[in-house]
Amino acid sequence: MKLHLHIPCAFLFACAVVFAMSRPVTLNAVPGERIPEVMGTWKGEWINPGREQRHLQNEPELYAEVIGLGNDQFRIRFFPQLYRRARSLFETEAELRDGVIRFDRDDWQGEISAEGFRGESQQGGDAPIAFELSRYSLTPPNLGKAPPEGAIVLFDGSDLDAWEDGDGNAADWIITDDGILQIPRRRRGERHRSIRTRETFGDIQMHIEYRTPYFPSRRRQGRGNSGVFIQSVYEVQVLDSFGADGHWDDNGALYKVSPPRVNASLPPGQWQTFEIDFQAARFGPDGDLLSYPRMTVLHNGIPIVTDFELREHTRHTLEARQVPPISAPAPILLQEHGSGNPVQFRNIWVLPKD
Repeated sequence: MKLHLHIPCAFLFACAVVFAMSRPVTLNAVPGERIPEVMGTWKGEWINPGREQRHLQNEPELYAEVIGLGNDQFRIRFFPQLYRRARSLFETEAELRDGVIRFDRDDWQGEISAEGFRGESQQGGDAPIAFELSRYSLTPPNLGKAPPEGAIVLFDGSDLDAWEDGDGNAADWIITDDGILQIPRRRRGERHRSIRTRETFGDIQMHIEYRTPYFPSRRRQGRGNSGVFIQSVYEVQVLDSFGADGHWDDNGALYKVSPPRVNASLPPGQWQTFEIDFQAARFGPDGDLLSYPRMTVLHNGIPIVTDFELREHTRHTLEARQVPPISAPAPILLQEHGSGNPVQFRNIWVLPKD
């Protein structure tokens, strides 16, 4: 029945609002702004390169990333390969007007809309050569991976019994209507609460799925910031780093210690995966350090950290990083970074190796 807000109905509406506010907070949508259709990854090829562009016959593929900057502004980056440490062929910024992005600079021209991405560039020849791109979305091969025998399920969408806050109280993060774990957006002045596992761990294999919100007007560490901390001190950074270069504080980095080998980040709003293999530090009978912790990380199925020796904790300051390794099993921690970063998680499990 359609509700007309004359006085009696307005009163009922207010009562309904009060009732809704008293219920546990549940959500079932990706947080952040609506993601424009033009944003994301595009894949295609050069069309009939000539003799002067013979190098394009060896590298015929062309990729582009369209990254939101806020206020209908976008950055466009072109690459000969994706998810490799390749230099960009060209970068520019342009505005979305009436559903279309157009750019014309430095011998590159193009038009992007929901229907497609077309353009041309000289690429070393006297005459421009055309390209045509289509939407491309990498599906992580381990998305939805089921926990193997012997694994400990930390979150399956039903409850937060495996987690607590830093004071040992029940974790107060949000579980959405469709079984997704979400970082709450605290009011200004409220205390931020990361959560940690009640159980402690040493050597593990870990699987976790996450997606970041779309906040195009924010920059760098303000774009969906969180982290997965093994033994509470070794962080794999979670951040919306789509279109970034992949520095030591970008998505997938061992924060402030090692950058990812490649930036395998997907656009915000898409589910991504980390597969983390961790070997804790080894100590002798007298407590002497025998070996530092080691970590391997696959991001969306792509190796970004390979058997890396962690000689430092992944902390913000140099002094905090240069401390001895953890000598006993410790919790896994999911970071609530603050600043309104409603990152979402699902399908979290670990397989102890020791």
